[in-house]
Amino acid sequence: MTEAIERSSPLALLPAGFFELSGSKKVNTLLSLEDPAAFIQGLREDEFYFLVHDIGPSDSLELVEMSTPEQRVALIDFDAWEKDELAPGELDNWLDLLWHANPDIAVETVRSLDPELLTTYLMRSVVAIFDRTEEDEIRDASGEYEIVTSPDMDFTFLVDPAESDAVAHLRRLLDLLWRGDGHFGRSVIFSARSGLLFEQTELAYGFRMARLADLGFPDLEVAWQLFAPVDPDRVKRTLELGRASGGSALHVALARSGRPARFLNAALDAAESPEAFLVDFGFMVNRAVVVSPNGMAQLDPERLAPLARRVHATISLGLEWIADGSVSHAAELLRGGAAPLVLHQVGHALAMKLARRATPLAPKVRGLLEPADQALLDGLGTRPGPSYAGRSATVGAIEARAFETVAELTDADARLTTVENLFAAFEGAFGFNRAAFEAHAPGDPALLTLQTLAATLVAHLLVNEVPSFEPLDGAALTAAAGQLERLDAVVSEWAQRVTGAEVALAVGAAALRDTLGGIRGPVDPRFVVGALRVRAGE
Repeated sequence: MTEAIERSSPLALLPAGFFELSGSKKVNTLLSLEDPAAFIQGLREDEFYFLVHDIGPSDSLELVEMSTPEQRVALIDFDAWEKDELAPGELDNWLDLLWHANPDIAVETVRSLDPELLTTYLMRSVVAIFDRTEEDEIRDASGEYEIVTSPDMDFTFLVDPAESDAVAHLRRLLDLLWRGDGHFGRSVIFSARSGLLFEQTELAYGFRMARLADLGFPDLEVAWQLFAPVDPDRVKRTLELGRASGGSALHVALARSGRPARFLNAALDAAESPEAFLVDFGFMVNRAVVVSPNGMAQLDPERLAPLARRVHATISLGLEWIADGSVSHAAELLRGGAAPLVLHQVGHALAMKLARRATPLAPKVRGLLEPADQALLDGLGTRPGPSYAGRSATVGAIEARAFETVAELTDADARLTTVENLFAAFEGAFGFNRAAFEAHAPGDPALLTLQTLAATLVAHLLVNEVPSFEPLDGAALTAAAGQLERLDAVVSEWAQRVTGAEVALAVGAAALRDTLGGIRGPVDPRFVVGALRVRAGE
């Protein structure tokens, strides 16, 4: 993997005694760093939140001004909710602080908020919203309510006059919305006029909880599972029983990995299986049970085993990556109290990096991949955790298991990169358009893949000296087979001529050579269907 997750917080770089300083001295210390903005932006969202509250929000304006939109959204995620209800006053407080820190970052933050949250805020803050066509209703209400208009004068808001601060806060929010994106502001107002408050609140709360869960802060129901009872003695006895029987599987009622060669098991053996880790692992499995589709219902070993295997695999992946593949280093980490939750988050984050790349790519290449690569993309699309499908995957089958090793990440990364680069070359270097292609060739009898198209492209270059994805007839195939000795020279010439074409040319040349190499005499198109695009009926 070329990208890396930070293995330690920037907070570790702070001088000793930093957290004993007063708020102003903390700010001065941070501002005296070589690159304070880089330091602030390197903090996780929850670290930034706790740092701001440790110093005091009003004393942290210079730090807030350096922060990222995601960090500022987290400030609102943490503070602007009371259980599952939005607290408009707390949102107002943060917008006030952001405005005083820098109006531009206030605008940027509002544009980064979920539209459902802003819709909920409007619906909670106003009595009614009218558009410019409802002049009679506005006139009738003007003596009873405070009137606020949108910056474009298209909407009128009625505010309860008893809410003395609501008018100023509403005007400020509308100003921020229109400064950032008037179209976005109008869409929020349309939603507030037509939506249902409980639905908008529920959506906003769900998005907020998803972000907090990514930071390791699950909702209350899931968090309580961290305290589920686990008998350490039983865990220890079970582990010892596994060793005595020649295996090294973790607690059979929890892990049931069935794969004694896993990195985590080896590290646990070397660390003499610290009981605290095993207890925490039990908590992790309980969390997986709660968030699974059936929740706590039908909780039997058959359900528990696959969930435990996924948790075990993801923790093992995170530990292997952090320890750089060293079992002895991993054992030290476990003896030092490395938390399964943190290791699981690292493993999940590594897999999600691939999943985020696969998401926009999948619809572009669907139906054009070899079975194993299609299974890989499908597996990366599974949630809550991406799954890994090895090269042995068969048509219509996906081995839905969590990523387990760094080697699997590396394999998936390499395969995904090939698909990305190949399709990018088709689009950027040779003008391939998926929609136009399908309209031009409906019901193509060939089993088309990216490799098939690449081989067809290179065959046209070899025979006709013009790039094309059009089907080949028998004469063209025979000519291509007879000119394979020119293949390397032709590919080299086109790679220099067309920027970004190298991957498509290399893949196509290899596929063409595998298909036509060694053939002497006429080529029957029927025998290369699926390897090259050929004319139907020939």
